[in-house]
Formats: sequence, C-alpha cells, structure tokens
Amino acid sequence: MEKTILFDYQNLIINASKKALPALINTNAEEVPEILRNFKYPISSWPVILPKKDSEALAECCVLIPKLLQEIPELYFENNTKKIADFYFDGNETLAHFAILCSQKKIDISCRLDLIKTTTGFKVLEVNAGSSLGGMEFQNFEPVISGMHPELSNGELGIVAMPTQQIYIDFIIQKAISYMSEGEEEINIFMVGTEFYEKDLIAYKEAENFYNEIFNNEIGKYKKKGSVIINRMSEVKLKNNVLTYKDKRIHVVLISDFALKDISPDIFRAFMMNAIYFPDHQGVGMLRDKRNLVLLRRLAEEGKFSASENEKILTYIPWSVLINETTTLYKGSEHILEVLLQEKKDDFVIKVADGLQGNDVFIGKFLSKEAWSDAIKKAINEKKYIVQEYIPSDYLLAPNKNNEWTPHSLIWGAFGFGDAYGGTWVRMAAKENALGAINAATGAVEVIVYEEISVNHHTNNEEKEITNSILGEAYNQLMSNTSKNLPAFVDLTSKKLPKLLQEYHYPVSSWPVIIDTDIVDKLKELCVRIPKMIQQIPELYFKNDLKKIADFYFNGDNMLAQYAMLCHQKKIEIGCRLDLTYSDNEFKILEANVGSAIGGWQVQSFDHIIRDQHTILNDTETEHFYESRNTQLYYINFLIDNLIKIKLPDDDTINVFMCLGVADDTSIYKNTEDFLNELFQQELSKRGLKGRVCVADYSSLHLMNGKLYKDDLLIHGLAILTLNKEDLPPDVFRAFFIGNLYFPDHLGTIMYGDKRNLELLRTLAEQQAFSEEDNDLVLNSIPWTKKITPNSKVLYRGKTELFAQVLKNNKENLVIKASNGSQGEDVFVGKFLTDKEWEEAINLAENTSTFIAQEFCNSNSNIAPNKIGEWTPHKLIWGAFGFGENYGGVWVRMSEEKTDIGVINSASGAVEAIVYERLFFETLIL
Repeated sequence: MEKTILFDYQNLIINASKKALPALINTNAEEVPEILRNFKYPISSWPVILPKKDSEALAECCVLIPKLLQEIPELYFENNTKKIADFYFDGNETLAHFAILCSQKKIDISCRLDLIKTTTGFKVLEVNAGSSLGGMEFQNFEPVISGMHPELSNGELGIVAMPTQQIYIDFIIQKAISYMSEGEEEINIFMVGTEFYEKDLIAYKEAENFYNEIFNNEIGKYKKKGSVIINRMSEVKLKNNVLTYKDKRIHVVLISDFALKDISPDIFRAFMMNAIYFPDHQGVGMLRDKRNLVLLRRLAEEGKFSASENEKILTYIPWSVLINETTTLYKGSEHILEVLLQEKKDDFVIKVADGLQGNDVFIGKFLSKEAWSDAIKKAINEKKYIVQEYIPSDYLLAPNKNNEWTPHSLIWGAFGFGDAYGGTWVRMAAKENALGAINAATGAVEVIVYEEISVNHHTNNEEKEITNSILGEAYNQLMSNTSKNLPAFVDLTSKKLPKLLQEYHYPVSSWPVIIDTDIVDKLKELCVRIPKMIQQIPELYFKNDLKKIADFYFNGDNMLAQYAMLCHQKKIEIGCRLDLTYSDNEFKILEANVGSAIGGWQVQSFDHIIRDQHTILNDTETEHFYESRNTQLYYINFLIDNLIKIKLPDDDTINVFMCLGVADDTSIYKNTEDFLNELFQQELSKRGLKGRVCVADYSSLHLMNGKLYKDDLLIHGLAILTLNKEDLPPDVFRAFFIGNLYFPDHLGTIMYGDKRNLELLRTLAEQQAFSEEDNDLVLNSIPWTKKITPNSKVLYRGKTELFAQVLKNNKENLVIKASNGSQGEDVFVGKFLTDKEWEEAINLAENTSTFIAQEFCNSNSNIAPNKIGEWTPHKLIWGAFGFGENYGGVWVRMSEEKTDIGVINSASGAVEAIVYERLFFETLIL
C-alpha cells in the first residue's frame, strides 16, 4: 500500500461519509479570525499526520541548527570584520562591525527551517531567521479542519496540531520577563509596521487586536499584564536608557516585515544596552544567508562542534558548495565545479543566498540545458549563490485540487523558538504539476500538520503504562498471561533442547525482548548495507594499494596482503553480525563481526521453550502476533544459495565441512553435526537437493583433481566455526582459488573484521564516497572512532589535541579496545575504570599498534528480570545478523545496571535473550 499524508491513521480518518469533502477548506468560514479570511493561498481539507519519531527529528533540528548558525562568525571567520563584510555585506565594513557586535550577544532567535523528507530522513533546504516568518498563522484554520474531521480533536488518536502562535508568544513573553525591572508588572511588545498610508491603519488595528488576544491568553500564566502595539519604527524613543512608546516601556521589538533593513538608532542603542529583546538585529541578516549551510557543513567536516553535533549537521544538511568555488569534492571525486554542474544537471539546485518565495531557485532536473547554462552563468556572475545537491521528496498520496488522491511532493516548514520546538506546516504540490520549487507563491497547496504525542493508534491505554521494559508495548499483555513463579532463566538441562545446547554455557532469560517494526526496519538497513560498505574499503580507502593494505592490516606482510586481496577480489558473500547499542531512538555500531564464527544464532533454539512459558506469544485471537526470526534457517539458506553459485554438482548433492578445531571432548563434533544436519537437510529437501554437513578437524581433508575431499566425500563449502584459528591446509586455499569451494572465512575476513574499519567508513562517508543514503547511514550509526597512534594529534569534539591528552581528559566519554579482540577481551570503558586503570589502558594501547578509541555509547535503560526475578534497570547490547541481502534477526545480551562494568558480553556474565517482533495481523493479511 502506498504511503499517504495520513500515514498510519488513514483507516481511522478516511471513511465513506468523507468522500464528498471538498479538496480545499473555505477560508471565509466563521471559525476563521476575520483578519485571515480571504486568505490568498489554498489550504487542504485533509491534514498531514506526522509520526512521533519524525516530530522528534524536527524538534532536534529546529533547536540545533539556529544555535550553531550563531557560531559561524567566530568559528569560520574568526570575527574578522573584513572577511565578514566581503562575504555578507558587499564589503561594507561598518555594517559588518555592527552585525558582529549584535551577533556576539548570542540571543535566542526564532527560525523556520524549510525541509524535505527523504528515505533517510529530513534534509534542510534553507533557514529563515528573525520575526518575519510565514506559516505560523495556520493554526487559525485548525477549527475548520477538526470540524471536518472531529476524530482529530477528541484526544483518542493521541495527535495534536501544535499551537505555533501560542508557543511563539510564550517564548517572547519569557524573553521579555528577562528584561523587566524589579517591581514591573506590565510587558509591552512593539511590532514594527511598514510606513503605511492612512487606508492601512484599519488593517494594522485589526492585526493589533488579533495579536493582543493571543498575547492576553498567554500572559496570564505569568501573572503579568501588557499589550502588543503595532506602529512605525519612528514612534519608539529611547529615554533615560529605556525604550518607550507614548510613555509605555517597551520590552520587545519585533520586525514582522522582511523587507525592512534599516533600524532606528534608538532601537539599536536600546538593544546594545540590553534594554530590550530584539531578535531582528543586523546579525540576523547573516543568519538568514543560505550560504551558511555550506559553512556549517565545512565546520562539521573539520570537527568544530561536538561529535554529535558534527554528525547531525552532516545528516541534516545536504551536500552544498558556494558557486564561486573552482573545484569541489563530490561523491568521493574532485571536479571542476562549473563542469560538474553542466555534466550532471539533474543532480543540482542553484539558489540565491537571500531569495524569498522560490525566487532565483534553479532546479536542473526541471530546466532545459540552455536554461540551466543561463542559470549557471547568472549565479557565477552575481556570486551570492549556492549549489546544493537536488534532494527529491518522498512522494505521499494526497488529494489534488480535483480531489483525486495522487502522489505529492512536500516541503516542511518547521519552527524553532530558542530551545522550544514550535510545530510545522506543509506546502505540497501534485507530482503531475511539479516544477521543482514547492512554494505557496507558486501554486502549492498548504496543509495543517497534526503530530503524534503518543503512539496509541494500535494499542489500548493499559498497554501504554510501561514501555521502557524489554517487553515494550507488550508488557501488560505478557505479564498478565505468564506464571508469577516463572524462574528468571531457562532450564539449560531441558530435554527440549538439542543435545548441542544442553548445558549451554551462558544464562538465557525466560523473558523475551519484544520489538516493533520501526526497530526491525533500522536493523534491516544496518545489517544489509554496512557489510557491503566494509567490503568496499580496500578499493575506496586504500585504492587497492598492496603496501598500504599490508601495513594497515598485516603488520607489513606483503605476501599475506596479496593473498588476502586475491581472496577479497572474488567478492563472495559473507555473513556478518553487528554489535550495537540503542540509545535516543538510534542504533550505534560498536563493532562488526564477519565470517562464520559469529555466535548468537544458538539462542533461536530456545524459541519453543519461551513460547511454552508465554502462551500469549502463540495466541491468534489478538490483534498481534509474535515472530522470532529464525537466524539458523536464514544462515543455512544463505549458505546453500552461495554453494549453488559456486557450482551445483551433477548429482544434486551439496556437502559442507565445518571446522571446530581440535576438541578435548569429541562428542561436540557429533552433537554439532547432528544439529546442523537436521537444519541443512531440511532446507535442501525443499529445493530438491541432498547433501550433508561434516564437523571435524582438518586432518581428514585432501585435494584431488582440484577439488576438496573429506576422505571420499566431495566438499563444496567450508566454514570455520571457531575463533581459535589453526593453520589452514594449503589444499583448502587451492580449491577456493580454483573456484571449486565456497570458503567465507578466507584471508580477506581479517581485513573485514578489523574494528579500525569503523573509522575508515566514517572517513569515506565524510568524503561522500558512498551514496548519499549510505553516507548518512554511516555518520548516524557509527560513533566517533580513531586508531590510537602515539604522539599524534586528533580532532575530538571540535578541538585538535595530542591523542594522549584527549584520552586522559575524556575518560568518562571514551572506550579503548583492541581492533581484533573478541568476547569483550581488551575492552576498557573509561566510565567504569579508576584513573590508574585508565592510564594503564592508555599505555597498553600506545604500545600496541592495533587499538582504537571510540565514543562511549550508553544503552537505553530497560526494565528486565535479574537473577532473582526482580524487574530492575538493565543495559542491552544487540547482536544483529546480515546474510547478503537478507536481515537474519537479532539477539540480545543484557546486564543489570547496578552490576554494570561497561562490557556487556556473554563471556563476562551477561544474560542472553531471544527477540520477538511484535506485528499486527492486519500487516500479515496485507
């Protein structure tokens, strides 16, 4: 089903009785304030519903971007008056001087970001700053919309239309209070009107009444009184260091007309004396300049902000450069900018730095070659233009002007007022009428947005009581259907388990972890795309240079590097398990484990025991069903698919050799062989094939006629299931290189499994070496990671310092780990170490060439049962599997917070848990 502007609420809002609704509302309805009747732009009768996670992303963006914009004069221009004058003010150093003075006060301002939503999230197209922000008025049409759709306002859906005007006025009142003198009870806000004619006085009086009504509704909360005044700028005077209007003290001055550039000396002096809150000072002229998006990206690429802020800037702001740049780096390659623009017309947008309402915006995709060439020439000649990568909107179904639901592109106008998010509104254009620029002035339809404040359209109120447990939204459902005497851990001696897993080494929780589809989607994306990018590192980062690869991965052994690259260039698919932590609605990758010896798949064998203990997991009478992805079957099918790619024998037989190394107890060979054969032969038979799995050591292997045999049995695939690597017989390599053996644990996996790859992936993404989606994914999901090099300098949180100093000064924020360690060995989490232990870890890392430092990513706290069955806060590590193009499920290791030592690993005492996906039967039917 195609997505609509109603998102998950479509079936709850659309019904037969609404089919006759007009496409657009009547803006002259009596519910609309008189000042807004005959509104000149069309407004949709249907709202946009914004999911909670998208609302949170907008809130983050609207607060973060304006704050960082105010850092540009200092961080980028070093407050150099001439540079700022040349860039923003056509060389006028006087204006620049005043702008710097104003901007250095760093007062909170209002802004509206214009964004587009893509498959990878929101992207900022421009920033509008100051008081002259269109779009806030849309909440006044909400009564008309809710009258047509009463379900929007009855509270049952858990969605609201944000009261942007009230949030804005409340923000202004708080600022005004900070400028009040002791004993003052009256707040007065002066809004500057244009130099109007007599006939305009009535309109200004209506506007004054309109704003005073909103103002008076809000100011009562603060036990104050006051008024909003609209008049000419010349009517306010500075007297005795106080700004006044007809003997009333003015605390706030707002300029609501973008065209007004000049500021009266009295207002300027009052602002510089800290007598008024004035968010439209000369410095705001710099903040509105669209070229700031380029500068923000440059500062982020140089690490000038915190690691988190740098990542977010590079995520939210698309690739952007100044038009006057001669050369540029685009998607990993250097280009002459003008040539790049001519050759890749459809990839770019050119826009003027200070344009309004879509003026002087040229979108290559929608222009002829001639018109595009003219736009390039115009921009180069006039200089104040930026080039931005063209970001197409996700298409959503919405009603067009003929009331037909067709694909539309959306532009989101989201408001930020200091630290407060003020909601958003939408402009949309039907795909068939798309001209590139989506603007109300050029015919777009405007839409009111309702935002999720709680996700309850699929759940009842009881289910919402506790959601921070490992059971998520299913907490009450499972708790009410499970024995109160259930032990915390599964009985590992149960005869219901395969022999291989009886007496399993690690405790397994009797309670599952339950996740919803949004978590599943995030895991799918990471497990399929990240391994592919890792396999691109030798070419993209090292340019396949053997010496560099040898020095980095193989301690300078050129021969090993050569063999590894020969293996790598066969480009065979390999299984991968990402270890992740989940915090603040995002997964962060701690490491990538590559090859066959990736544990965690065993937990799937506990599925039937968990289901017996929680019968609700099998219930088909509720709206939910619970699925645990069978990682074992995903792996077996992945294995078979790759064996078939190598060569399918004439007799339809496929045999696999699994190496466990030398074992003291040889029964493990038989138990593992029996366990894997049951799965393997079951999946082979579905395809009309036969074969077997052999588990042993290498002594029985030999090469004959270029093929590998175990005794007399032809082997088509070989996998190493142990981390204790023995020297492989040369016969294995020979069969692999000839092309007669699927061997996913070849020498190339030494490169793929190295934890230092996380740094290299981030470096490549910062260089735009991958697709835009993949670059964003890497920068969002991989924390700051650097190889520890003694006596070197490193950029961390905007500062460049000696690496040793960074490690010493940031113990609480960093982890030191070996790049080739496993099972939590040689992992040092600063937060959980004494100063002496941390210093020892630093010394070890500096004296060993293969350690990394990584930003500490703390897990969300989740309530789970401890060893005595008490539900207490736990930290979780997620082990998520990727097998080629398929996501293979996830399992969890968890540790109680009160005994947390930083490293959450089965070998160091963590409890393992099976994971279920909570799905809706309606999804299954669809």
